[in-house]
Amino acid sequence: MRKSLTKITHLKRHDDISYLFKNGKKLYKKYIYIVYVSNKGKIITGENRFIFVPQRHFNSSISRNLIRRRLNEVCRINQYLLKQGYDIAIFAKKESLLLSYAVLESEVLSAFSLLGLMYA
Repeated sequence: MRKSLTKITHLKRHDDISYLFKNGKKLYKKYIYIVYVSNKGKIITGENRFIFVPQRHFNSSISRNLIRRRLNEVCRINQYLLKQGYDIAIFAKKESLLLSYAVLESEVLSAFSLLGLMYA
């Protein structure tokens, strides 16, 4: 298994990100919220693409990068459970920094299952 998500699985283009925020469906949870939209027809591989966005008012860049790395790891390890062909933005609230990795993982996976992005 890869140690990181590939370049293809990171959502970087401004047009794609603005399309995601404008047309995406949203789910709000206690510590995170997720915006997603189908990317079928946009990319050839049909893989999921992710963007991880910490809230603006984190204490430091160390905290922001820590939560971003944790979310990246959750998606990398569990990507085989997800249906393919979606652009997904995961926003981390400031309180999510206090969570352990296991609790954060369960929060993200429960959100994915509520959205219908996971295989049954």
